[in-house]
Amino acid sequence: MSDDEITDDDEITGEIEMIFTPRPEALASRNISSDDFETALVIALEDRQALEDDEDLDEDELSSFEEMELEINGLTYKLEDLADIEIKGDLDSLA
Repeated sequence: MSDDEITDDDEITGEIEMIFTPRPEALASRNISSDDFETALVIALEDRQALEDDEDLDEDELSSFEEMELEINGLTYKLEDLADIEIKGDLDSLA
């Protein structure tokens, strides 16, 4: 049996994990502290969750995580410009 085969003892959770790693050089060049980045990211993720919970939401209205906007020190930045985004886990559950 290969390492990637699922056995009856394996637990299938369907969970995914998103990891946002701020790029120090991107933050520094924009005079953004890591604390300001983290605060803005938490707010943006909470706002996104509220949108996802809206039953009337048209999925086309929801931007990708890369395009998600963070407001920091009165300016708006795309998440992809400030951090690396990594997705791990059961990616088939996203389909």
